[in-house]
Amino acid sequence: MANRYEQIAADLRKQIEDGALPAAARLPSESALALHHRVGLPTVRHALNVLQSEGLIEKRHGRGNFVRATGQKVEYVNDRTLRAAQSPSPAGSSLKRALDDAPEVTVSCCEIRANDELASRMNVQVETRLLEFSYRGRRPKDEAPYSIVRSYLLHPMVPPTPVVVTSDSSPWGTRTWTGCPRSASSYTM
Repeated sequence: MANRYEQIAADLRKQIEDGALPAAARLPSESALALHHRVGLPTVRHALNVLQSEGLIEKRHGRGNFVRATGQKVEYVNDRTLRAAQSPSPAGSSLKRALDDAPEVTVSCCEIRANDELASRMNVQVETRLLEFSYRGRRPKDEAPYSIVRSYLLHPMVPPTPVVVTSDSSPWGTRTWTGCPRSASSYTM
């Protein structure tokens, strides 16, 4: 059986996911939650700390606890290289040759748990669920990658909808990547 703080956190998490507590909504006060769940304030505070570490709520000193808004969609546009490649000028033809030898970027995604270092850097608790995105850039003529970049997102902040990156919105501008960020997967662009 789950601890009381885990049950309270699960109840609030469900209300957030179901929309009963929408983004920017103020949660009931700690004393109201303690009275409702028949527990002490330390238990309620522990539950709220869990939700804060998951990125679902934010604490505002003197104002209370609020549901965090989900992240905004970020779209990369790289139409400058596309326009130049279509240009009949000599610069356009040399850019087209460069694009033909454009690097491939492999993007992979997996769910991990925050270790001590990640927890410290992201200001979350150890074992918090994260999504790790790994971007490996490689030129077709090279065997080894020339760059490896890893980024981490709080798992609850990423919607469980497919991610689509097309050639006109990709910073790499060459291929299409489609995938669900909540499943382990790998794509080459």
